[in-house]
Amino acid sequence: MELKPLLLGVLLLCTHIGANIEPDTGPSFHLQPPSNLLVYSHVGATISCSAQGSPEPEVYWEKANGSSLCIAKNNIGKVVSRSVHVKTVRVEDYMEYNVYTPDVWLAEGNTAVFTCEIMPSFVKPYVDVIEWLINETRVVNAKVESPPSLDFKKESISSQAGHSVALPCVAQSFPIPSYNWSKNGMPIKAEDRVKLVNGNLFIDEVIPEDSGMYQCNASNIHGYKLASTNLQVSEPLSVKVLPRSQRIDAALPALLLCNITGGPYNRIAWYKDGLALQPNANIRIVNGTNVTILSVSRKDVGMYQCLVSTSNDNDQGSSQLELGVSAPIFHETPSVEYKHSDESVSMQCKVYGNPVPTVTWMLDDNLLNLQDFKRVKVGQRMTAEGDIISHVNISSVRVSDGGRYTCSANNSIGRDIRVVKLNVYGMSIPQSSAVLFKYAKSRKV
Repeated sequence: MELKPLLLGVLLLCTHIGANIEPDTGPSFHLQPPSNLLVYSHVGATISCSAQGSPEPEVYWEKANGSSLCIAKNNIGKVVSRSVHVKTVRVEDYMEYNVYTPDVWLAEGNTAVFTCEIMPSFVKPYVDVIEWLINETRVVNAKVESPPSLDFKKESISSQAGHSVALPCVAQSFPIPSYNWSKNGMPIKAEDRVKLVNGNLFIDEVIPEDSGMYQCNASNIHGYKLASTNLQVSEPLSVKVLPRSQRIDAALPALLLCNITGGPYNRIAWYKDGLALQPNANIRIVNGTNVTILSVSRKDVGMYQCLVSTSNDNDQGSSQLELGVSAPIFHETPSVEYKHSDESVSMQCKVYGNPVPTVTWMLDDNLLNLQDFKRVKVGQRMTAEGDIISHVNISSVRVSDGGRYTCSANNSIGRDIRVVKLNVYGMSIPQSSAVLFKYAKSRKV
């Protein structure tokens, strides 16, 4: 468990979850931080993030573009959480404010709308109105016939699914206006969830299908007024990448689908192991939501993520891509070595395959002679990524060591080779011969 300070009064909590997880499983989030967090300076807050995987992932925080990201990684891959936007409020800056209600004048029988005005205005988001009091009502007996005039309306309203919304429509006229509502041109009838009260339309437990353009018609014998309100109902954003994990054999295609509920969303981005996924000749991103890998290879293995953003929220989903069976594939093999007699040389080949390939060395199409084991040594090791690194080390090379060294890798799927050509120049001269040569040369002079 690790605690790190982010801002005044905010702690970032990173944890990993110990669970029964299959070996070689990439990291995934067990608990993600929220998209938005309001923190009061006198209270503080803790932002938690936990992840799971095998091997156990490292979990830590990073800052990016003014927001915070929780990151989990192990040797399989890396994933990043939804971004966290933290707003810290100093309570002492909002202790003093004034409240007043403007006077409202209207004809008897009409609907009155009172507003609670809070000054200064920047305090309003942090103040809750808990009570209304009636001090004085003055009635003026004046009735002037007139067509409706709209006093209160809203052009657009946004709400999350499950909440209740009120679409206001308040008109003043004499005679008192009657109200009719329509949605997308179709008349609305009162039902269990939908109620019409004094011109205002109330909808309980809204659903995404309630979204649309609503129109209020306030009318009397002298005329009418229309007011339109665009209602947008969104579900909480949820993102999943399907399938959650897949094992694809080498050279076969792979498909990833970003499944999104909620919205509307305005941005989709794909990542691989925490970095933006770049389309190329082998990787295609279609309609933002589909990723197609035409021919899977070792470099495509890892954690893929789809990150989706709305105007006030963001979420992510992840998927692990593993490589299935694969014929041997070589990496980083030199082609030519140049050495002088008595120098040492090391030749190696790096190969991957599934199942793990068997690696052998040949010299000029013959198995390598290892009888001179003090001078010629062959060995191999496996890296954490599953690559086989095989080497031939020769000390005090001779001209007879020169030739074509073939590194051959075989498994049940296929075979591949790489050739290293060793060129050895000159011939070593024994020390006694060198002394005789020097003596003969001096006598000749």
